[in-house]
Amino acid sequence: MSKAMKKKKMSFQINGKPSVKQLEAAYQLGLAKGEEIGINKATNFFKKRFDGIYDVPGIGEKTVEKLVKHFGKEYFEKVEK
Repeated sequence: MSKAMKKKKMSFQINGKPSVKQLEAAYQLGLAKGEEIGINKATNFFKKRFDGIYDVPGIGEKTVEKLVKHFGKEYFEKVEK
């Protein structure tokens, strides 16, 4: 590591503590990652529930078409039986 890089790295810390900029960057990174994880968990939850929808008595093609229309086509993928 060059002296310039060491100086730059050291300028971000005061008395061995992270600077406000570093804390803010870490917070934003954690917030974005947490949001991504939350979206993935919610998506997977609904995906698991909809995977077996044709096996539920009383739910046929028309009901599935209504669900697709209500939620939006972008959330469903066409699967041949």
